[in-house]
Amino acid sequence: MAKITRVLITFSGVDGSGKTTLSEALVERLAHENINTEYLWWFSAENSFFGKIVGFVVRKLVKPTEDNNVTVSAIGRAQVVYQFLVLADYLLHVWSLLVLGKNIVCDRYVYDIVAFFVMELHYSETKARKLIKLFRNVAPQPRVAFLVDVPAEIAIQRKQDIQSIEQHEKLRRLYFDLATGDHKITILDGSKELDELNDIVWAQVHHHLKNKS
Repeated sequence: MAKITRVLITFSGVDGSGKTTLSEALVERLAHENINTEYLWWFSAENSFFGKIVGFVVRKLVKPTEDNNVTVSAIGRAQVVYQFLVLADYLLHVWSLLVLGKNIVCDRYVYDIVAFFVMELHYSETKARKLIKLFRNVAPQPRVAFLVDVPAEIAIQRKQDIQSIEQHEKLRRLYFDLATGDHKITILDGSKELDELNDIVWAQVHHHLKNKS
């Protein structure tokens, strides 16, 4: 296969859905096909200038009170700055790699960042949809996008730090709501066997790259 440049492929979904496993397997498969690809996690640019600022803001935001709860008022005061820094750091990194002609597989993308804002910064559904709209205007559009879905019971078996089934199901529904109308995104059943999922991902990516080559 001829080398394809500037390809952006994204994986989104709740924790424990299998995003990282599928992303890494795809990067390995692309490398086997002589398609050099960068793997990018949404905070993997944490050592950049923006990343260090984001880390500082995050530490301030999650500083616990005496009862070990984060104060909503503290979050409210800093959320605009925090949002800007997260968006700027991540999108700058994605854009810079694309400008350099790099292929990118993103482990988490726009839906994951918006879901984080909703759950951690208490954004309303209306505000979340406005943020999604903003992302679609300024973020690079993926050539192939996957939403990995998995029931909360399975996700909790895979990741022990998930707080509750109720919260996870709420987050799962949020992903579906945000992705409604996005005809470019493919929904994967994360409860299937890994080999089957890898085959589905590769078949779609390979088909797309073949048609573009």
